[in-house]
Amino acid sequence: MPPPRHTRPKFVLFGASMTEYSFSQGGWGAGLANIYCRKADIVLRGFRGWNTRRAIEEMKKIFPEDAEEQPDLVVVFFGANDAAFAMPSGQGQHVPLSEFEDNLCRIATYLQVFQHYHVIIAILSICYGYFQKIDHFNVP
Repeated sequence: MPPPRHTRPKFVLFGASMTEYSFSQGGWGAGLANIYCRKADIVLRGFRGWNTRRAIEEMKKIFPEDAEEQPDLVVVFFGANDAAFAMPSGQGQHVPLSEFEDNLCRIATYLQVFQHYHVIIAILSICYGYFQKIDHFNVP
């Protein structure tokens, strides 16, 4: 059981550009900060262009296991970059759906292992596969 805390709860918003820009005027992060004003600290960890593959590479730096204080809530907001069109070269942000699902599970598992009290909310930012039906390389 963790020792009692005398600070406000810490909520971390972790995701790609929709998270990075969430504190823009009228953004969802700004709205959340307004709702929880004086009740919780909202910490932004949004990175433009990131997909779940990159998040896994960097998450131990963002959420170190030996951190003095762990977040009480982590909002995981990835999906749009993962669902980008696959490039013929194999390069780019696209992550196949099966890997995307596995990556979200890996992120959630990592966050759960060393934290005592928290909730993880995974917000899928796009309907995965919807745009895969469109052959964008042959569009006139």
